[in-house]
Amino acid sequence: MVGKRTSPGSVFVSYAHDDLHRVRKLLNSLKRASFKVWWDDDLTIGSDFRDKIEAALNTASCLVVVWSRSSVTRSWVLDEVGRVVDKGIVLPVVLDKGLKIPLGVGQIQCANLEGWKGGDHPELRKLISRVGALVARGPSKQRMSTLTVDYGTINDSQEIVSSFRRLTYEISHIRDVFASSSAATEELRVALGEVGKTYRAVNSAILRFKVPAAQQAISAEDFLKLEGSDLRSEIAAGMGHCSNIEPYWSRKGGLRELLLEKEKEGTLSSSDFNAIDLAFNQLSEGDTNLFIPLEYIGEMLANESRAVANLLLAGQESAARQRILNGRAKLQPLEDNLTQAILELQKIESSLGYAQRVK
Repeated sequence: MVGKRTSPGSVFVSYAHDDLHRVRKLLNSLKRASFKVWWDDDLTIGSDFRDKIEAALNTASCLVVVWSRSSVTRSWVLDEVGRVVDKGIVLPVVLDKGLKIPLGVGQIQCANLEGWKGGDHPELRKLISRVGALVARGPSKQRMSTLTVDYGTINDSQEIVSSFRRLTYEISHIRDVFASSSAATEELRVALGEVGKTYRAVNSAILRFKVPAAQQAISAEDFLKLEGSDLRSEIAAGMGHCSNIEPYWSRKGGLRELLLEKEKEGTLSSSDFNAIDLAFNQLSEGDTNLFIPLEYIGEMLANESRAVANLLLAGQESAARQRILNGRAKLQPLEDNLTQAILELQKIESSLGYAQRVK
């Protein structure tokens, strides 16, 4: 017999109405295990029908989808599964033999209840154990930006890092102008250091995700730690601040005034001065335009860790491993861009007589 438990989360059951007589046995088994079960049998189709389903689906701890000859062709079943599969909370049940499981969820291991007439069953016990592991985590997030469903975070971050590289390249030109001024080169090093802090903070968060993902044996515990570590705050705490760049540039006697003198002397062209001036101004205003958006990488990695942990807790190791591989592949271009940016910055700092080691 399946033991009873108190369930802080809810179970959403998606099925085809043609199968209700068979699905009721599963619903009753879940209820006897003390799970809070949500299904649409008691709803009357009307204006709020879809809203109620949406609300229940958004916060469900797991979705048990019942695959049958009828359900694999039902658009609403496919839609319900599609809305939450990225969270790693889908637990499929198969009632009929020879089914072609829809694309996108075929790699998720199914509980085989073909020919089940109700009562105890090894696959049912396994299913209820996995449901229990997910509902114990409480309601799911309504919306999760993850590596699998990326709402532009990776592309935005790529563009931001590329902008950093372009701007630091522009301002690095003044090292030749200030070759004889140790005070000026020191101020330039400090300004570039704010960019370096940001590179290192984002790179560190990515590495923290990749380390457990690279292990031969993956465990839910590692990803649960990542999920709860607040990577976004860690990036924010470790990042540089553009507001710290501005004083070195615009204050009286600062870098800008020194460059203006070089322009008057003819040792710096007006076009070069304007390019450097624009680069410093853009960096100085970058706390909202450039630095802060990179924090979302941390939030996305935490969400991805939650989804991977869900899969592992639900016994879906194969799906979790594939998801990890896909996530690492998606992160690789950003990581490569960061690595190149760090190397470029170290080269500039080295030319100024100083280079900070990047871990």
